[in-house]
Amino acid sequence: MPFALALRHRVADVDAWKAVWDERLDARMRGKVVGHRLTRSAADPNEVEVVMEFDSREDAEAYREYMELPETRAALARGGVQEHAPMWIGEVIETVVY
Repeated sequence: MPFALALRHRVADVDAWKAVWDERLDARMRGKVVGHRLTRSAADPNEVEVVMEFDSREDAEAYREYMELPETRAALARGGVQEHAPMWIGEVIETVVY
């Protein structure tokens, strides 16, 4: 089963944050991210949730460590991240689209 790393950000501007997210595809590929889902709160459009999938728990844990590096934190700041909630890693047990 794949593993997911989930996190939430409060951002100043979703479009500015998304532009930085898009430009960092290479970093995600190097980090062994195999897919992702982005959502934003219906109640607060400046709160976004990121769920990234990995083939192994080890890859997800390594990426969580990468998220704490100064270069990654600088990119988050450039994207307008104001608040960075704790990250959560879970094993994907089912994905269904209706």
